[in-house]
Amino acid sequence: MLLLSLIISSLLSSAESYSILRFEPPRNNLAVIATLDAQKYSAGNEFVVETPKGACFLVVEKVVTDFIYVNTEQCQREYVSKGTIVAPRPKVMVERIITAEPKIIRAEMSTDSVSADIGYIDQEFYEAYIKNRLSATFSYLAGNRLDGEAQLNPSTSIGDFRGSNTLAVGAEYSILKLPYNLSLSAGTAYQLPRSYGRYQLSGPGASQGGNFSNAAKIETLSVFSNLRYQWSEATYAYFGLNHLFVNSSGFAGEMNGDFGFHLGGRYYILQNFFADASFNFYNLDYEINNQKFDFSLSELEIKAGYTF
Repeated sequence: MLLLSLIISSLLSSAESYSILRFEPPRNNLAVIATLDAQKYSAGNEFVVETPKGACFLVVEKVVTDFIYVNTEQCQREYVSKGTIVAPRPKVMVERIITAEPKIIRAEMSTDSVSADIGYIDQEFYEAYIKNRLSATFSYLAGNRLDGEAQLNPSTSIGDFRGSNTLAVGAEYSILKLPYNLSLSAGTAYQLPRSYGRYQLSGPGASQGGNFSNAAKIETLSVFSNLRYQWSEATYAYFGLNHLFVNSSGFAGEMNGDFGFHLGGRYYILQNFFADASFNFYNLDYEINNQKFDFSLSELEIKAGYTF
């Protein structure tokens, strides 16, 4: 065994070596190697790590620009961490000693085989641009009150529209990783129509509620961007900006979307499944009698999602 270790060390020392930069969330077995030589490698290639128990291997899953993504499942986690030195697997790799005689060693040729599926452009595109980047979401939105006041005439105003909660389906895409565990993402969500049945009329010294003769509705599409902070391997906090595109009907005037903001957190329950909770603050413009009035919608969003 001592001879085997010496031979492995000799092979590794004679090859170019790199170090592990980080582990890629939400998985804990996907490590990232940064090198300007990244394009020399492809999916299926292997890197070797020397451990007290012998050599173990990291298999390349994908290569994106100057980053090599390797699967560490074959190595015990205690031997692979940030900063671990790795080297390309040599063409001739000592597998084991057959007998106690130090001169009798079996060697095998290792070929840099690539799975046939990986060779297709669509698979390469998925590995580089979809995997661990794109998420699909489904949300429950608890926010049924449009706050604001619009002047109908010099003495009367209307506002405080009350309605229903709603559901939403959406998608989010991880755009860019930044230093200090930060990253940027963007997404969109279609919110099913909210119905508004009641409003409040206010006049000199008095106010009274009323009901729309035809239920007023707003149908919205939100677009958003997030600045995310990775708190732990499975936990994120985020702050972002949003904008609503609104289609309204049944109001005396017309509702239009404006910019707002949101903040929340995410927890990966399983490797690819996560749950979010966020507070969303939307701004809207209510246009009536050729005038615009500011309205707002605040809601609690509970979201479930899957990262591909």
